[in-house]
Order: sequence, then structure tokens, then C-alpha cells
Amino acid sequence: QSFTEIYKKFCVTLSHLLILKMKILQIHNKYLEKGGEDTVVINERRLLEAHGHEVALCEFDNQDLEDISKIRLFINTLFNISSYKKVNACIEKFKPDVVHIHNVFYTASPSVFFALKKKKVPTVMTIHNYRFGCIQGLLYRENEICQLCLEKNNVLYGLKYKCFKGSFAKSLQLTAVNRFNQWTLKHQNPVKKYIFLADFNKKLLSSVLSIKNGHPNAQQAEGIIKPNYVADCGYTSRADRDDYYLFVGRLNEQKGVKLLINNFIKNKKNLELIGTGELEEYVKDIAAQYPNIRYLGHADNDFIIEKLKKSRGLIVPSLTYEGQPMTILEAFSTGTPVYATNIKNLDSIVEDGHNGYLFEPYNGTYLFMNIEKYDNDAIYINARKTYEAKYSPISNYQQLMGIYASVLN
Repeated sequence: QSFTEIYKKFCVTLSHLLILKMKILQIHNKYLEKGGEDTVVINERRLLEAHGHEVALCEFDNQDLEDISKIRLFINTLFNISSYKKVNACIEKFKPDVVHIHNVFYTASPSVFFALKKKKVPTVMTIHNYRFGCIQGLLYRENEICQLCLEKNNVLYGLKYKCFKGSFAKSLQLTAVNRFNQWTLKHQNPVKKYIFLADFNKKLLSSVLSIKNGHPNAQQAEGIIKPNYVADCGYTSRADRDDYYLFVGRLNEQKGVKLLINNFIKNKKNLELIGTGELEEYVKDIAAQYPNIRYLGHADNDFIIEKLKKSRGLIVPSLTYEGQPMTILEAFSTGTPVYATNIKNLDSIVEDGHNGYLFEPYNGTYLFMNIEKYDNDAIYINARKTYEAKYSPISNYQQLMGIYASVLN
């Protein structure tokens, strides 16, 4: 390492140590359906406040776009002047040391970036999903992974296949929003550091965000890796568990629900499912026919944690890229091993044979048919150790403060 690099690290460390109390402004746009991103925002606020920092939330809600005209909807998702004014007002009133953006789709709009650029407050942004490079946000089309828009650097594929809700008009609108977001983050970028949940996400989106070593003409920001965290849910040993496996999530095709159920019909092991979605009636019908499959419907987080603590394993059979499912982190906290498909980013969270097992997305039969042979004391202990090392509050707080200190420095 050069003297300059060592000196920079020393300054960041010193800044971190000297920061006793900070004022952090969170900016977040809620989706119509509550998801993991909303939980992350709440968790980080509680974590920072527990360490004596002052946190304010500048929040936007997509419900605000539900009852306006199509022309006004198009304008507001491109540049929402009300959102621009709201961010300015929040900064003037709260006077934050650091701004932390979590989501700007769709009510917040790219106007948020212009407001922050004007105010010149040190800003970081967590990239929770793939929406900056995919109008659907899932990189999934016709029951398989699709990266055409990113690989070909051509947004017209999203229009060709009507990727947003099967509508050309809605896909056109979202394509325009995405392109304007990308342009803004290359030419009016207030973000000093992007926080990615995994290295794969960083590499995948480097071409559409202004990340160092990405776009050559970008106002470059640094991309760094920091996972999410969950509170300590309490460890349960293998000996104190019941005889069932658990699925928690949306009941749809891309989550691999049919793959999962078909295999448990064959292996006759006990499977319990929590969640709602378009396949809910299908799951209900299956549960009525097969006594080893039980559908529990929607449940609150406390109930899910208790089911995790008693299960033999959490199964995540996703057929498309995941971000960093909070349920997996909660499973590790309880010492619950995770059985997941061998796709990005699940293969960077689950270590095969250590804290869980990986299987091919469309060929899970062998694993599921012999699932009991993977059950051993070590896998539960290692799942808990993974949580303590990577996903605990103290680990996350130290990383977060290091990021804030570096942009202040």
C-alpha cells in the first residue's frame, strides 16, 4: 500500500472514532406493498438511534400516484417538483451531517438527486434491487432470468417484451424514468458511495450507475459492499426442533413455489408455507390434498421467527436473482440452516455444506428426496456463527459508521 492509501485509511478511522453523535437524514420511497427495503430502513434507524445518533426520515409513498392523470403521472415520475421541494425543506429544517438514500422509485423521482446536488450534503445510497437496470426490477421474464437490457446496453428490450405489467405504455413510462435516473446519476450525481448487498450486484449495475471503473464519463462514486442485518432472534439447537421444513415469501412462479411443492409431494417430508401471492389458491388446493404440506397464510414477523426456531431448515427455491432476503438472515440468527438454489446472490449468502446447502434451480429433486441426510448438529451451529460474524447489529453498525465517516472525511 502507498503512503497515500495508508493515510486515507488512518483519516477515516480517526474520523470514525471522533464521531460521537451524527444527524442522519434517510430518504425512502415506500412501494404499494411493504417489503424488505422498508424493514431495512426501520432497522437502520433504530440501530443508529440506539447508539445516540439523531435520525430523520424524508419519506415518499407511491400511493400518492394512484389517483392522478396519466400525463401528470408521467411528469411526476420523471421530475416531481413536490419531492424536490420536500427534500430541500427536510435538509433546511434537520441540517443533516449525512444523507442516506434507500429508494427513489417512483414518487420521489430523480428530482431528489438534483435537490441533494444543490444542497451539497455528503450522500450515500443503498442499492437494494435491480430496478436501475431493469424496469421490472427482477431481471426475470417468461419464467427465466433475463439480463438483455444490461448485457446489450439497450433499454428497448423492456419495451419489446412489455416487461412492466405486460403494458407497452407503462413500460415506456418506466423506461423513460430509468433512463433519466441513469443520466442524472452520471451527470448530476450527489452520491459519494453506493452501498451494495453483494459484489454481484455491484458488477451487474456498474454500467448504469456512476461507479468507479464503470461509465468512463461518470461523476464517479465508489461502490462498496455492506450486508443488511437483523436483530438477534435467539438460537435454537437441533435437538429442540420439530420435524418440518419452512418456506416464507411471495407465492409466485419466480420464487420457485411449484418446484418446491412438487418435490415435497414426492419425498413426503413435512413442509409449511407462509406468504401470499398469485399462487395462493394453488397452494391451498395442494395443502388440502396432501397432509404433509401445510399452508399457514400471511403471518407477522414474531410468528415467522417462532416457526424458524422450530424448523429443520428454511428453503429458498428462487428461480431468479435475489437481493438479500431478510428471512435468510433471521434464519441464521436462530441457527436455522438454509436450503437455497445455486443462483446469485443466494450462492454468496449460503455456503454449501457449511450453513446450508445449494441445489440447481430446475433440478432440486435429488436434494429434496434425500434432505434428511444433510441434517446435522454442525450445520445449525455454523448458521448461527454466520449471523454473528456478518449480520449482527454490532457488525452492521461498525460498517455503517465507517461509511459515513469516509464521506464526511
